[in-house]
Amino acid sequence: MKGVKIPYEYATLMMEIDHAHPGFSQLKLADGFETSSPVLKDMVTETDEGLYLAPEKFMRLFQREHSTPVSLHGPCISDRNLSYDIAICFRCKSLPHNAIQWVYRHRKQWPPNVIIDAIVRNGCISWIENCYCPNYFIPEQNMFQGKVNTSNNQILLSALDNIIGDGTSGQISNVVSKGLASTMKSSSTIQQDFLFDKIFAQFGNPKKISHCYRGLVTITSLLHSESSEYVRYVCKRWKSKINQYMLQQLPCPVIGHNVENIRRRYHKHLQEAIKHDAVTGWLLYASFNYVIGQYNIAIQITDYVLSKCTPDKVCQGLSFYLQRQVNYYAKHVDTKSIKLNDKLKLATISLVTYLQHSSVIPEELQLEIENHIITVTPVVLCDCLKFLCYYHLRDISNRQQALRDLCLTIEKKYFVAQEQLSLSLTIWGVCSELSGDKDTVYQCYDKASLCEEDVCITAKIRKTNLLNRQEVIFSG
Repeated sequence: MKGVKIPYEYATLMMEIDHAHPGFSQLKLADGFETSSPVLKDMVTETDEGLYLAPEKFMRLFQREHSTPVSLHGPCISDRNLSYDIAICFRCKSLPHNAIQWVYRHRKQWPPNVIIDAIVRNGCISWIENCYCPNYFIPEQNMFQGKVNTSNNQILLSALDNIIGDGTSGQISNVVSKGLASTMKSSSTIQQDFLFDKIFAQFGNPKKISHCYRGLVTITSLLHSESSEYVRYVCKRWKSKINQYMLQQLPCPVIGHNVENIRRRYHKHLQEAIKHDAVTGWLLYASFNYVIGQYNIAIQITDYVLSKCTPDKVCQGLSFYLQRQVNYYAKHVDTKSIKLNDKLKLATISLVTYLQHSSVIPEELQLEIENHIITVTPVVLCDCLKFLCYYHLRDISNRQQALRDLCLTIEKKYFVAQEQLSLSLTIWGVCSELSGDKDTVYQCYDKASLCEEDVCITAKIRKTNLLNRQEVIFSG
């Protein structure tokens, strides 16, 4: 690797295990890597042997650059409520050298046949009963060592018995009864619904349409094989979410060849997308109609969505819920014998996710998705879409009313959480700029840039662009 200059955007890391603890590896930057970047200098340690990635520096840098407050939690980064951990990983496409022994290790005497038979018969139950879980992968680094003992093995055995006896449903009931009962005053059914929401909130966003197709294949397989009604609901909900992602990666529905065929594909995915909850699929439908110039249809859909965004609805995807919100949900659904997905459509609303380079986002908001995804609160998006539609219809009266509604929605924080405030202010600024209210525009972009959480980076960019245009006008 010596003598080869490697550009910054293609960093090459080499694994060195000679001087590392068993099961660990040091990551060395390849010789020739440019070190002029201040960001790079903040995450590496320089030694006589070369530059090595320093885990603590790397994590601190990530913590400092993260848009929301996070804390270090062992090898992970946690949110401020410690409700989840984020483990930052580098993918190694081949088996590490120090793990090769696991593949070829001679096993004539260990583990003995009696252990193998026990594993086949009981899985890991025999290990948990004896409070000893061997690590076959890297014996010197047994991650189970000390984790299972007489103070917790009975709880683990109970969980395994539930899985063996009742499958996934048994384990879910076990988690609900033991994990949420102490923090949520409500029936076990309601607790299970909120557990569902927490699990679903952790699902990632497919970056390629091929990933979406693979996800649909997996979901179809699970729907045919899984007997747990709960898991089937999760699959159906994820199926509708995947369709929301797929339609945003389709070709432009306005120009190009076979536009009518492309639009039929949009409608097919949108029909599945509206099954997700009460509003997000419909708002993507409204957004699609706006993009293709069907402004009146888009307005009708936003009016329908606004009728669903009542104060007693629960906004999904939050890190934690107040008891008041749990009570709202229970009031809607606890006495009704309806399916989980129908409950969620009846009593909850969700944020609308626009993927990077989404094909259905309004052109006026393209800058916001140039480099990453965004999630927009539904009421803000409704007011924005209505304003944009009336703007193109040259309906000044209704346009101004929509802008006033957007202003009130943000000022009163109606379904606008703190982490959504910066993006919402930026959207308000975009609409105000089209309306010609320059004072409000600058105020919105300034406030958006000063928010404490999830700062919308395009607010500063838009303000700079506006100032530059003003300078050109004055100089001209």
